[in-house]
Amino acid sequence: MKHQSRSNRGVTIVEACIYAVIFAIFMGIATGAFFWMRKSLDATQKIGNLQDLRLASIYVNNELSYGNRILFPPVSNDKYHQVLFKNDRNELLVFFLDKDMRLNLLNYEKYKSNDPRGLIIIANNAIEFTVERPDAHLIKYFVRIRDEDNKENVIANAVKMRNTETNEPW
Repeated sequence: MKHQSRSNRGVTIVEACIYAVIFAIFMGIATGAFFWMRKSLDATQKIGNLQDLRLASIYVNNELSYGNRILFPPVSNDKYHQVLFKNDRNELLVFFLDKDMRLNLLNYEKYKSNDPRGLIIIANNAIEFTVERPDAHLIKYFVRIRDEDNKENVIANAVKMRNTETNEPW
């Protein structure tokens, strides 16, 4: 009996279908991995932005808690966009939003002596910093920032200042 060998010049339809199915399975796995990797990266960036906002709030709270004289804003229910106060070391400090949309803390004494800690950036991409002072000892504030995806995040907080002098003559 003579055995005929087949020429390996081509691929049968069955083999092509098997290769196509294997390729489709591989691409499905790879696409799913890239999709979930991107979702994980987005979630990590969002957590990072919220962490920056939370740290900015903690920084504002810590500095205001050492305040002993609030110079601005006055006691009222009006909204302002900066806080000017003296801390327990009698240093003049101000929280303000600059033209580059950054929330800053300016320590005037350190700034005028060219100390690099005289001007500290608290939060980048800040859209708004609003302050209210309903009574002599309470400062309410909120900070609104925008992330890289143009999404806005807001944190609101209040500080009850225990050592604040209530007489307002400056």
